[in-house]
Amino acid sequence: MKKLVIILCVIWLAMPAVMWAQTGVLPRSKACEQNVDPDAVSRWIDTLMALPGVEMHHIMVVRNGHVIAESHPSPFKATDLHTLYSCSKTLTSLAVGIAIDENRLRLTDRVATFFPDKLPEQVSEELSNLTVEHLLTMSSGIVPDNSITRGTDWIRDWLAKPFDEQGRFRYDNMCTYTLSAIVQRVTGKKLLDYLKEKVFGPLGITEVDWEESPDGTNTGAWGLRLQAESLAKIGMLIVNGGQWNGRRIVSRKWIETASAKHINYKYPGDTPTDNNQGYGFQMWRCLYPTAFRADGAFGQYIVMDPTKNLVVVMNGVAKNPSPELRATWNLLMPGVNDAPVALSEKSERRLLRKCEGTALPHVGEGKKKANKALLGDVFPIEANKFGYKTAEIVPVSKDRILVRITKENGTEESIPHGFLRWEEGMSQVAPPFCDGPGYDGRDHIAGINNDFGTAGSYGWNKSGELVINTYYTTWIVRRTLVVNHVTRTARIEVNY
Repeated sequence: MKKLVIILCVIWLAMPAVMWAQTGVLPRSKACEQNVDPDAVSRWIDTLMALPGVEMHHIMVVRNGHVIAESHPSPFKATDLHTLYSCSKTLTSLAVGIAIDENRLRLTDRVATFFPDKLPEQVSEELSNLTVEHLLTMSSGIVPDNSITRGTDWIRDWLAKPFDEQGRFRYDNMCTYTLSAIVQRVTGKKLLDYLKEKVFGPLGITEVDWEESPDGTNTGAWGLRLQAESLAKIGMLIVNGGQWNGRRIVSRKWIETASAKHINYKYPGDTPTDNNQGYGFQMWRCLYPTAFRADGAFGQYIVMDPTKNLVVVMNGVAKNPSPELRATWNLLMPGVNDAPVALSEKSERRLLRKCEGTALPHVGEGKKKANKALLGDVFPIEANKFGYKTAEIVPVSKDRILVRITKENGTEESIPHGFLRWEEGMSQVAPPFCDGPGYDGRDHIAGINNDFGTAGSYGWNKSGELVINTYYTTWIVRRTLVVNHVTRTARIEVNY
């Protein structure tokens, strides 16, 4: 009996870790077993990691419901949440589809009917004609204005904007935000809570949060954070026509409709790109003719191809992420076969080593330690748009420092860093992606209540400067602090 109690306690203690980590849940398989050439996958990963100006954070390939490759380049981990930017929009589309399946909503419903309390005094013909489908296809006709999110009543401000050409595609986050607000009004639940009940719960996704507007509405168009494996689950749900393990989550009709082309978005020029192949309901068609994708800024992707029963997840930060898609079409897709692929243990081992061994580079050089005098002092930080004021470098041990940074608004964070190695930590101060001095992020990231995971390393560059890299591993940002030994000042560089 005593042994049984001990065993049950061990199981009980282990369960929360499994539930909360929620990684390693999908079945794993060798690439060959799912008719995928492991060498093609290896070449594709090599190319992604070598792309100039691109930092890959998470990579996952799922074929026939099995993960055949996954990589989380150090210092990132499988359990890290990642902010998704506009990749979030596809989840909003799923919520709208489920609400339509439940007869709470129709594509032809007029937006004005949901917000009688938000309408301007004079309702124009275009506003009167604005439908849910217009929002889904980004064709509202309202002139986009990103400054709306600086206010407190986004719907009221947006509906008061002028119209110019209804029915024309024009990318506007407010279309999706308004869809989130509509879902909240017709279900009585915030978008995130509705999706927890209808999608995330059934798929076993518990690690999730979503930013909110000042009035408590999930932003819908951006601000969702999920793990890479959770994104893969969403992709599998869509590739499987709205079913999950035999359970109907959203109708096949909605999946087929949402992933089809409804409107086109043409950049200047006639050259075909992944952005002018057509737009569905918050999803993009791709240059690869049978594929479509959820797409977020800086390279947040769920690439889906039902004809190949394939899902590809990519997260990272890139000013120009288009080469990631080109590499996927040119290198990965040719290796995905209908016919059996001969098993090559050597190739499979090579792929596994590659997936497990990817890492983002450290800063500085191990041989340059001449300026240890920089350690243990406080340095003013040069003027910057993030409100950073001073940096204190506190030696902790031979190869570990604590970096204390203060901001103009009085907030302070202390993050550990290792010498040419990653030291994990946590920050209660939001990452540096705000555009105004003095921000710490909490004033406009309602809904994101967790502390932010960090990984830090330091070294000295060829000029003798102390270079300190900080990744916010549960977000997207890399911050580099460079301390000059001559001027004894610091400067901030941010990659996002």
